[in-house]
Amino acid sequence: MKTFLISFLLCAALLGCEQSPQQKSAQPKPAEKKNPYTKDYLGAVAVADEFCYAWKHRNITTARRLMGKGMIRRYPDVRLHAAIVGQENPRHAGFELSNGRSSRDGRYEFDVKLFFHYVGEMYERIESPKETIIVARSDEGFWVVEDFPVP
Repeated sequence: MKTFLISFLLCAALLGCEQSPQQKSAQPKPAEKKNPYTKDYLGAVAVADEFCYAWKHRNITTARRLMGKGMIRRYPDVRLHAAIVGQENPRHAGFELSNGRSSRDGRYEFDVKLFFHYVGEMYERIESPKETIIVARSDEGFWVVEDFPVP
């Protein structure tokens, strides 16, 4: 009898807690979050990543292909080359992109940290302070890098 009573009460509690379809539809729906990963965002972050990869591997040809006209006009050729190719020591060790955000003019900005490896020094690596890489659409409609940490 005790087992029957416990089973009965357990079933009644479970069934009583279930909401009817009318109760479910009466509840306000939570606001849908806007997906930040739009086609534009993905295109912009892909170019930022490819550009940083070219920086890491000192590939000036790929980096130049991804540079926008504004960046090319803003910096002398020697400085752009030095920023991508760098020096023998320190070596470009890696990068970290984060916090992508869009601006009203359609550009995307990403925080970027650049990591360097020092050969033959007491310390093995150093990272840059947090910098910014800016990606925008070119006149032709392609994503290009408009700003990058150029020393």
